[in-house]
Amino acid sequence: MIAVAETAPAADPTAPVKAGVAEIPELGDLAAPVSASALRNPHEINERAGGALLGCPAPTPPSFVPEFSFSESTNPVVLATGGFREVVSTPQQRAEAAAFFEDAKAAESAGARQRANRLHGPVFSLMQYRRNARTGQTMLTQEQIDAGLNRLREMEVLEHHAEIWQDRDTYNAQGAADRTAKGWGQVDPGDFVPLHWHAVIKLNPGNDLTVRQVSDIFKIPASRVRIPSETLDDSPKGRGAAMAAFVSLCRYLTHEEYAS
Repeated sequence: MIAVAETAPAADPTAPVKAGVAEIPELGDLAAPVSASALRNPHEINERAGGALLGCPAPTPPSFVPEFSFSESTNPVVLATGGFREVVSTPQQRAEAAAFFEDAKAAESAGARQRANRLHGPVFSLMQYRRNARTGQTMLTQEQIDAGLNRLREMEVLEHHAEIWQDRDTYNAQGAADRTAKGWGQVDPGDFVPLHWHAVIKLNPGNDLTVRQVSDIFKIPASRVRIPSETLDDSPKGRGAAMAAFVSLCRYLTHEEYAS
């Protein structure tokens, strides 16, 4: 998992992700210096065509190792000094993500548009994959996430938010069977879920947005934006419901207390 402003997990990121995957060299053997120009723009550090890099602006200038090969069962991981990670995108990947959102919005059904315009509230959960597993098209970047959060701040409506990039999430038996049945190839229990992002946002008391508005702000398809009643089995009601829903949704982010 890659949690914003959290230290990297203690698990060895160089360990094979499943049987049959070759051992990865020690991270120290792959470490490469970072140029002065790269340090001026941390979102471009050590970026290579075709892949997302992980690392998060660390308190000190970060040093990255080359990304590992990407597949359905492995996620490219790059470590930064200080234990922080971030998804890093090229201008081409940012353009791909923008185009993906516009295409997805244009292709919405009438029912999907009605839902997006009808559902509203002060708390939302968001989820999106980094890339389309079939086409490789980038669907989400950290830059668009940051832009969405900044827009909410400019609107003076954002009270709390939590977010996490999941790169260590694995399929359980049901999830693997469902994904295989949907034509994504053979997926086995324990295989890594492709890199994806979860977030929860809570608006200031008295503020309310529609699913459509949140979708447009973050440039994420409306189908990936949900209100608590669509996500929680027992959505809180009454006094303090918004904060209770926010906390419940935050507990899901690490998948530690829920089947995933």
